[in-house]
Amino acid sequence: MKQTPQQNPKAFLKKLLLLLIVSIISIALFKACFSKNTIGEYKKEDLPDNFEYAIIKDESDSRLNKNQLLVQIPQKLTVGQIATLAEELYNSKPKMKRFYIGYLLPDMKEGAGAWAISNFEPDIKIEILGTTVKGEIKALNNLEKTPGEVVGKWYERQKTDSYYTIFKTEKGIFLRKFIEDGDFYDTELKESITNDGTRYNYTEEGYNDESFFLNNSGDLEFRRADNSTFSTAKKI
Repeated sequence: MKQTPQQNPKAFLKKLLLLLIVSIISIALFKACFSKNTIGEYKKEDLPDNFEYAIIKDESDSRLNKNQLLVQIPQKLTVGQIATLAEELYNSKPKMKRFYIGYLLPDMKEGAGAWAISNFEPDIKIEILGTTVKGEIKALNNLEKTPGEVVGKWYERQKTDSYYTIFKTEKGIFLRKFIEDGDFYDTELKESITNDGTRYNYTEEGYNDESFFLNNSGDLEFRRADNSTFSTAKKI
């Protein structure tokens, strides 16, 4: 005569314990598998083929219980790729309470901001300060749709990591700047011709008397009120 679980409690408890052990092992394996693909709230992505980076400054200080690196990367990365690189850098140093990483793109100068940062305090937080990979694709697509007569198209990396174009329509002369997500906004300019090139000033006040100067090489210089150049956007 077959016994029910109530009639054979030892067998029932043994089976229940076995199921519990299997469940615990399955959950542990799932978490282990999942953790290999994530770090904090970010899903990691493979870095590009033949990707190489250089640590150009290491300001880690055990007295302050922090690691701090400035890293130059050859190209823009997605958030998932930054997460992968950040984890690699994090594991390369002795563990401290805080870990700060700044990422520079080629031609970006040290001391003038970073394209992106990743901080561990202790959980990882990633922030892209410049144009994202998707934003750049969108910006380039929108750049091709510039209306009217196009004076020129430029890319400025150091200060704004942004694309610019100046164009003329029946309504006037405009500077179009592309922002982080690839969208843009237009600002009206006034033009003056000089022996060295063409100057463009804002028609409205509130820009600290800054201006743009299209030099004879075709690059767009960003100038302060005293006429000194603080950055140059290269023609594209």
